[in-house]
Amino acid sequence: MFTSKLAPKLESSGFDVEITTRKYREAEELAKRLGLNARPVGRHGGGSLRGKLEASIERTMLLTKLASELRPDVLVSFASVEAARVAYGLGIPQLILCDSPHAEAVVRLTVPLAQKLLTPWVIPKDAWTCYGISEERIIHYRALDPWVWLKDLRNGSEKILEELGLDSSLPLVVCRVAESQAAYLLGDAPEVGVAPRILRLLSTLEEDFNLVVVPRYESQISELRRLVGSRSVVVDYVIDGPRLLKNCSVFIGSGGTMNTEAALLGVPTLTYFPHKPYIIQRFLMDWGLVYGASKPEKLVEMVRRILRDLDEYREMHKIKAEALVSEMEDPLPKVVSVLKSILGLS
Repeated sequence: MFTSKLAPKLESSGFDVEITTRKYREAEELAKRLGLNARPVGRHGGGSLRGKLEASIERTMLLTKLASELRPDVLVSFASVEAARVAYGLGIPQLILCDSPHAEAVVRLTVPLAQKLLTPWVIPKDAWTCYGISEERIIHYRALDPWVWLKDLRNGSEKILEELGLDSSLPLVVCRVAESQAAYLLGDAPEVGVAPRILRLLSTLEEDFNLVVVPRYESQISELRRLVGSRSVVVDYVIDGPRLLKNCSVFIGSGGTMNTEAALLGVPTLTYFPHKPYIIQRFLMDWGLVYGASKPEKLVEMVRRILRDLDEYREMHKIKAEALVSEMEDPLPKVVSVLKSILGLS
């Protein structure tokens, strides 16, 4: 999503841009939906450490060949291990954008190699320097990443509800499952990415509402459908997340991008996660935009409470979200400026 806004900005600033992605359901489908001319290079390594390593080695070789042919002047990545290694090996300067210091395995192999790291202002520099990057190479921007693509988003459309076969007169609860195959979650999150008890408890609530479950991986779909039953919709394609959230009454996530999107859009947001909340989630909790729950029962009780006083919660979250985003900047001009400074163009 960030790339869909950054690439045109770079092109209008005089850069030729080549975009790469992985052969991975969400990445490829999202690129198509956004109209990005992204070249698939390599594949996703799945949920095992060996699989991740083998896929990473393959992708590194493919990117080495591509970079040798294209001979880029600079690399911009969102902490891609393979891209960082190739750029370093070929002497290509690199700029990394990252908001996930908790992704230790990835950060250790990328951030120390960057000429510059751009990151949201809420993440202190010492969250990064512990990985080996010096303070002077870290640049803050005053925004959370989803603001880049949300700031121009207008009203939601009921067409997305019709597409899902939902009754638009009912409240909508959206549940986004955890990234269970991410290296920092291996062994901690259920394979279906959300505590099964949460879904079972949601199906027992007396309140009348639509429930939409958004999987991470194709392999999760059949098990999620078994868990939620006929009352709910498990999305089997890459949906327009921001527009779905625009129609959302309550969002349940696990600390990822959609959590932040929902919070910034003023949607009452609950997070259930096997670890302590990450820095950005703690920040949003401090703003009263996200509620954390350590047990499924507490989370579902909070959903019930919000649905019973939905108008009050909506208004409260709308006011808080508008106050927060009013303090944010568009990071894209800063990205362009830093890139030019790396290349000695400014």
